[in-house]
Amino acid sequence: MFLALDLFVEKRPLMRSFIDKIPFLIAGAAIAIAAASVQPDMGHRPDPYILSFALVQNIWLLSGFGTYVQYRMPPETAATGFEIAAAIFLLAVFIAPLLLRRMFPVIVVLIYWILFAFIPSQILSFTHPVADRYMFFPSIAGVILLAWGLIALMEKLFKQKGWITGIILLLAIAFFWVKATLDYLSEWKDPRSIWFAASKKSDDPVIMQNLASHYMEHARKLTNPSLANESSRKEVKLLAKEIWKDSTQLPQLYKEWESGIQGGPVDKKFQNYLNSLSGDAFGKAIANKGNRIMGGLYYNRGLLLLNQDKLAEAKKDFIACVDEVSRESFSAVSNELNVYCYFNLGVIAWKEKDFREALRCFRLAEEEQIRFGRVLMPSITVNRKQLETIVASMPAN
Repeated sequence: MFLALDLFVEKRPLMRSFIDKIPFLIAGAAIAIAAASVQPDMGHRPDPYILSFALVQNIWLLSGFGTYVQYRMPPETAATGFEIAAAIFLLAVFIAPLLLRRMFPVIVVLIYWILFAFIPSQILSFTHPVADRYMFFPSIAGVILLAWGLIALMEKLFKQKGWITGIILLLAIAFFWVKATLDYLSEWKDPRSIWFAASKKSDDPVIMQNLASHYMEHARKLTNPSLANESSRKEVKLLAKEIWKDSTQLPQLYKEWESGIQGGPVDKKFQNYLNSLSGDAFGKAIANKGNRIMGGLYYNRGLLLLNQDKLAEAKKDFIACVDEVSRESFSAVSNELNVYCYFNLGVIAWKEKDFREALRCFRLAEEEQIRFGRVLMPSITVNRKQLETIVASMPAN
């Protein structure tokens, strides 16, 4: 961007401009390498069609009138014809501003500011190529470009009074932007979580997975009050007020909580309701996941079912998680989930008094934990030794 400013506005020679940018280039390269090195390999590669799709969405969001939501369902790779067309489109978008370099050099710099600012997030090929946070830096150039362009256009159309008309239009746009911002902020304050509002705007399965986990976590804290602090207790009261607002049992629920009664009859009903909401959301996430690798989705639903003592269903989900992560390219995720899944499969087998199967699962969990190089479940070794004693005392098959 500095180089574009030198070339198009300052009219400096290319070589001289490039030389005094070397310190910035070195600093930028160091930061870029550090950032890229910590990104997990998600198995995604730059794709012209997805890049074009993302660019159009990003520009629309920059207008201030797009729909802001954390995750949007990323587009699938298109046919070869669309890929070629998308590549041509991207080249045209980056070359076209050069046609304005003589008449509107500052505008060219602002346009390239916007375009260049999107490149890092697209090169890293995140699972979600469009995200609100990618807008922050390019939006600076966007608002400058909008303000300058609108006032310049009004001055050309209405001569001396044009700048007044331009300011009035900018104030009108600002009004709508403020309204959209306040609406979006209200979603973040929703006690049902930001994921509830997001689920109305996007089919991305990660949203439903997070919404399900949100409900499940609140139910878990009600089951085990030692996990809840003052802040989380306030949150769950607001959540109950929102999702049980039409229930005649809400006053009774508050009365139990205020009396310090944990696990009362109404409290248990509310926990069951939260778990049912969680189960529904997990089901929708699985239905929408397509070919996405989402081992954590099955693992979390398995935990929910295990907490409800639905052992056979929980077992299916933990096995599905192990199968899912076998295709996971990020080894840290696959190792961690394998430890948790084998551990919980061991717990299920133990509850079913299948001690040999439980021992096998705990050994697998221990092996995965050793391979992972971190102690995720400290009790694995203790449980394994207990089971070895139990199995040793059992008659041979």
